[in-house]
Amino acid sequence: MKRPTQTVSQSGGLSGQGSGPVDPRAEARRQADIAALVKTVKAADARSGDAEPTLALEDSVTPPVGRAEAARGSAGSSRPAERPPVRQRPELLHPREVRRQRRQAIKERRRYEREEVRRFTRRQRIRRRAWLIGAGVVVVVLGGAVVTAFSPAMALRTIEVVGTHRIKVSDVEAALAGQLGRPLPLVNLSAVGGDLSSFSLIRSYATELVPPSTLIVRIAERTPLGVVRSAAGFDLVDEAGVTVAESASQPSGYPLITVGAGTRNLATAPAFTAVAIVLAGLPSSLKVTTASAATSQSVEFQLSTGKKVIWGGTADSALKLADLTVLLKSVPGASTYDVSSPQSPVTR
Repeated sequence: MKRPTQTVSQSGGLSGQGSGPVDPRAEARRQADIAALVKTVKAADARSGDAEPTLALEDSVTPPVGRAEAARGSAGSSRPAERPPVRQRPELLHPREVRRQRRQAIKERRRYEREEVRRFTRRQRIRRRAWLIGAGVVVVVLGGAVVTAFSPAMALRTIEVVGTHRIKVSDVEAALAGQLGRPLPLVNLSAVGGDLSSFSLIRSYATELVPPSTLIVRIAERTPLGVVRSAAGFDLVDEAGVTVAESASQPSGYPLITVGAGTRNLATAPAFTAVAIVLAGLPSSLKVTTASAATSQSVEFQLSTGKKVIWGGTADSALKLADLTVLLKSVPGASTYDVSSPQSPVTR
């Protein structure tokens, strides 16, 4: 005979498919049977290694219902009550697999953070890279320039002297020979000036270093202005009173300058300074043979035609020259032209 199907109710009893009043003794027996069945299932689960045993009769567990509801269900309908799905136990992972997944998750997180940092700092990295490239180029260029400048290929081998007339070029080159062989950046220009200072005819000079191995010296010589008497004979001097040349006889083509008696240093004598200013301002068409001055306000000179000019001081020199030019043309027979007062010139 086929055994009827049994289900577990919420109260823990076994209810059959039939209907009728519940017998207390029968209910007690059913409770004992259920307890024994649960104990048997737990023992079976323990032997199979399941930590959470489950009880399944007819492969399902009925939802908890009361006795009255179970009785009404069994009496009023032959349709069995709906059963909830069996709860599936989650799959347990090995601790080693858990650690591996954790390391992988940390690695993925760090990679994501690095990508975000790179995305937000892209412009800053581009600017930094540009600065580094520029600095590298500057360092390379400067380093190459320094190495090239101090290499033997940049050593001084040629000295060019420009602008000399009275001074011999060979004398200047010999004076500067101590600078030969030095790299151009190490050429001592102060020493060059000291070597050129021994030439009294040099009024000024300029130096220029031309790579790879040339030094150009541009010299402005002193321009002779006149002749003064000296103990040795005659000295040819320039506007500053510096002796350009010495000779026993008077050089031709230059006026003889006479200043106050007892004057030893022409450069500091006011009378000589006044005469030099007047003679330097005269046009080349006026040939002066002699010039003299006792003071800075008494300059006089004589032209090659024998005519005497009384100039006076250095003030209003342009107006005095204009008066003299007009008088020489309008009064050619006069022997003396006094333009010391340019507003009222006098001829005699």
